[in-house]
Amino acid sequence: MSDDSNLAINKGATRQGAMRPIKSPCIGVCALNIENVCEGCYRTADEITAWVRLTHEQQVEVVTLSWHRARASGKML
Repeated sequence: MSDDSNLAINKGATRQGAMRPIKSPCIGVCALNIENVCEGCYRTADEITAWVRLTHEQQVEVVTLSWHRARASGKML
């Protein structure tokens, strides 16, 4: 992922040492395709539903997977 991405992935830690929350990658284009993947953010329906309960590391993994899905489909987030 590039540093100029629009996604709010926080690579650094706060002064207290805790990771800052990751903003949801939702862009408001919510339409699931035949593979149950959102055409807006490229997360699966399960990933979207679980987002608020995921750990920081799991959210990073979901965002990474969504970027791979977007690239594979010829689109970039």
